[in-house]
Amino acid sequence: AGLRAAAEASIQISYQTEDLNAALKVISNALDDIDLSAIDGSEIPYPDIISALVLAGAIDEANQMVAEYEQRVPMGVRRGNFGYYFAKADLALATHDLTSARNAASLLETELGCGLCTTVILAQAAEAEGDLEGAINFYERRLENTPPYGMEYLLLDKPTVFMRLGEIHSELGNIDKALEAYQNFVDIW
Repeated sequence: AGLRAAAEASIQISYQTEDLNAALKVISNALDDIDLSAIDGSEIPYPDIISALVLAGAIDEANQMVAEYEQRVPMGVRRGNFGYYFAKADLALATHDLTSARNAASLLETELGCGLCTTVILAQAAEAEGDLEGAINFYERRLENTPPYGMEYLLLDKPTVFMRLGEIHSELGNIDKALEAYQNFVDIW
């Protein structure tokens, strides 16, 4: 529970304050306090830790954590974990390895049957390529489909999607669409 809470806190700091040093300190301190080798690998929230490290800008450490996870946790367990694919996508996007990001999205769909889960990853990959219209299409597809976990999506995912749509539309000069997206963000937030 301590590692998961630290990873979640680190992720929140990265998103909400963009203070990457503080985010890295939270996850690093938690990792320093625990001997991972003394814990069964399947009990360690590796995907959360990997994402926290990526968002805090600690790419080398995230890569090391992926290697450890893949060594210590059986493939069957990893394949059933949504977080694993998201962590791999986060790492791939952070290193501009868009092929690997798309592969992680594809595995979310084929291995876990969650095509909707892929839309934000694919939107981010399109943005990284400079395909802002493609990114808009993926973000809008995300908004048009409500996942089965409903309320959590409304509170966590939708505001981020509206904010990104507002930013992209602003960049493209689509001021009316940008204002509409920002208003939707404010209405939810």
